[in-house]
Amino acid sequence: NNWFLCEKSYRPIAAQHPFVMASTAGNLAYLRSQGFETFPELFDESYDDIADWQARMRRIVEIVRDFDLASLNQVSVQQKIQHNHARFFDTDLTDHLCTTTIIEPVLEFVHG
Repeated sequence: NNWFLCEKSYRPIAAQHPFVMASTAGNLAYLRSQGFETFPELFDESYDDIADWQARMRRIVEIVRDFDLASLNQVSVQQKIQHNHARFFDTDLTDHLCTTTIIEPVLEFVHG
């Protein structure tokens, strides 16, 4: 896959903020596949499907430029922020992801 999530991808989740991902196409969908909520009620998330990185960045700039701060007060937005924060700090999930995405692949590589 072409997805790359680094600490910057998770920082707004830990800090309890909604987010737009200026990254590789498909990263937003990948983050959702991990059980995190995204914010289509705040941002047009179709930017995540734009393959051309320059066109994707232009669309992200438009989204940020046109953002309405008052929309942050929506109950659904606040619930998603809390969900993401709780999921991010879920130690059972962290153990599972560490095992399946780091430890097991390394052991598989070492043992051939």
